[in-house]
Amino acid sequence: MAATPAPHVPNICAPQYCDKFPNVTAPRVASWNKAPSPDKHWMMRQIPAMGEHYASYVSDGTFVDRWRALQSVDDLIEGVVRTLEQEGLLNDTYIIFGSDHVSV
Repeated sequence: MAATPAPHVPNICAPQYCDKFPNVTAPRVASWNKAPSPDKHWMMRQIPAMGEHYASYVSDGTFVDRWRALQSVDDLIEGVVRTLEQEGLLNDTYIIFGSDHVSV
């Protein structure tokens, strides 16, 4: 079993990934930054919409930091698969991904 803290804060990336994705922003879907919203959890109903500076700094910054941190997870998975393959175990191995953010 391998467990990583990524992509939870602090999203600390490996040095080789610190400058990746300089122009990426968080998706702005139709429901993004709609607050307060009566259909949200009670706590989220208490929070007003973010101002543009805050939205850019927090949402976009966190989004990019997650992408950068997840690059190391990709490296980890690649290394595990490569090792299993070299040892002749890949075809007899199940790789299961899990998350603490599961929707049912």
